[in-house]
Amino acid sequence: MDVLNLWMVFLVLVSLGLGMALGASLLLYTDATTTFTAITGVLVSSFGIALVLFYKLTREKKEEGYGIRG
Repeated sequence: MDVLNLWMVFLVLVSLGLGMALGASLLLYTDATTTFTAITGVLVSSFGIALVLFYKLTREKKEEGYGIRG
């Protein structure tokens, strides 16, 4: 694995952690149900993963010369 792939794995784990932390804080500080908390955590972590995958795809296209120049 190169450094970029390790960085992507790290970002995915961080986004999962942030999603779980947000879910836990909502559970502790509001009267939200467990289902709502779980859904919110999954959505936040899924957004983080999607962002990482989008970045990785644009990076690969950029290296091939198809994507954004710069």
